[in-house]
Amino acid sequence: MKLNRSARILAVVPAAVLVACGGGGESKTALDGRAAAQGAAKPSNSTQTAQAIWSDFGAANIEIVLAENRKFDFQQADFCQGTDVSAPDAGGLCPEGTVKTAGARSYFGEAYMAAGKWSCNGSATNCADANQPAIPAQPPAPIDELLEQAKCALWWGEVLPSAAVEKPSDTLGGLNGRGNWTYTWTFNLDPMDAVNAVAAHSGYGYKVLGDTGAVDTALDGYVYGESAQSLAKGTRKYSFSMRASDGSVRVVNTMITVTKDSLPVATFAQADGTLSAMLQENLQANNNYLPVDFNVPADPTAAGTGFLALRNYGLGLLTFGAPARDILNNTGNLSKDNFAGNDNGGTDGSALARVQLLPSTTVGLTGGIYTVTYSGQVKELNADGTLQSFQVQRTIHVVGEPGTCHR
Repeated sequence: MKLNRSARILAVVPAAVLVACGGGGESKTALDGRAAAQGAAKPSNSTQTAQAIWSDFGAANIEIVLAENRKFDFQQADFCQGTDVSAPDAGGLCPEGTVKTAGARSYFGEAYMAAGKWSCNGSATNCADANQPAIPAQPPAPIDELLEQAKCALWWGEVLPSAAVEKPSDTLGGLNGRGNWTYTWTFNLDPMDAVNAVAAHSGYGYKVLGDTGAVDTALDGYVYGESAQSLAKGTRKYSFSMRASDGSVRVVNTMITVTKDSLPVATFAQADGTLSAMLQENLQANNNYLPVDFNVPADPTAAGTGFLALRNYGLGLLTFGAPARDILNNTGNLSKDNFAGNDNGGTDGSALARVQLLPSTTVGLTGGIYTVTYSGQVKELNADGTLQSFQVQRTIHVVGEPGTCHR
C-alpha cells in the first residue's frame, strides 16, 4: 500500500469492554481484583449468579499506517538511505549524505533445498517406481516468496522465522510415456540469528514526504458480555446477550474521543448520530447473517484491564480464556453449561452477541501519538437501576506503513 497515491487506508483499532452479568445477588461496590470479588459474601439462596464489568483492550500501544513524514517500502537488497532510497554504486558505496543500510536479504543465510519428492496420478503400472522419469532441472530458489514470509517480523522487530516454499515441476510422463508425474522441490531459508529479535523496520527504506501526510483511520470498538447462572448438580447456564428486557440495546450514551498532546482531534457521539452502537447477533439479519464469536480474556483482572466487580458471587462461576461460542456450547466440557437452548446463540442468535461502536467517518491522523477513549454506559447491570459507566483507552502511534502487517 503506497502512501504517494490518494489511497484510503483503514487501520482497525479494536477496543473491547466485557460485561459479565446475571440476575440476583446483592449490590456491591467496586472491587479491585478477582481475589476480592471471590471473597464477597455468599448469597443465601441456592442459585448463584455472577455479574461484573471490566475493560479488555489488549496492548496499550499500536503502530499504524503512516510515518510522520515518511513512506516506507520493503527492500530486499542493501540500499543507501537518505531522504529517499537509492542503490549503492558498482563498488558497493553510497553517496555522501546517505547511509548504507542492510536489506532484508542480509538477515538470512543462503537458500537451500530439502530432499525433493515425487508424486504421481495414474494407474499402479504407470505410477510404479520402475516408470519414474528423470528428475527435471531444478528451478532457482524463490527468494521473493521466501522473504515475503518474514516481512512482518522485520517490520515489527521480532525474531525472524525460517521460511519454506514448495515448487512443483510441470506434469511429466513416465518412462513409458504414461502417468502424471510431478516432482516437488522444497526450498528453505533460515535467519542468520534465530534467537534475538531484529530492530523494528529492519529491511525497510523510506522516502521523506514532508509534514502534510495523513491517513484515514477507522476506529472500531466492541462491547460484549458474559452472564453465568448456577443450575442443579454443578451445571451452569451462560449467555452473551446484549439486549435489555425491553429488547433495546443495553449499551447507551457511547462516545469516542481522539486527542493529541491533550488537544481534541475528533469526537464521535451516539447523542448526535456520529457514532452508532450496533447490535450484532449470531447469524441474524441485524448482523447480515454473519457468525459472531470473540475470545473472553484469560485473566480479566490482570493489570491494565480496568476490572470492576458488581453484584457478583464468585468470579469462579464465570469462564475465561476461551471463545464465547465454546463457552455457550460447553465444548470439551469447558464451562459445564448444560442449557442447550443457548447453543450457538439460541434460535434467535441473541445469546451470542456483541455491540459494535462504529463512527460515521474515519479520522485523518498525521504522525504522532494519539489517545483514543471509548466511553459509554450499560443498562440493567446495577441492582438499583442506575447505568454503569465504562471507559477504555488506547494509544495510537502513527509511525509507518507496514503494508499487510497491521495488528
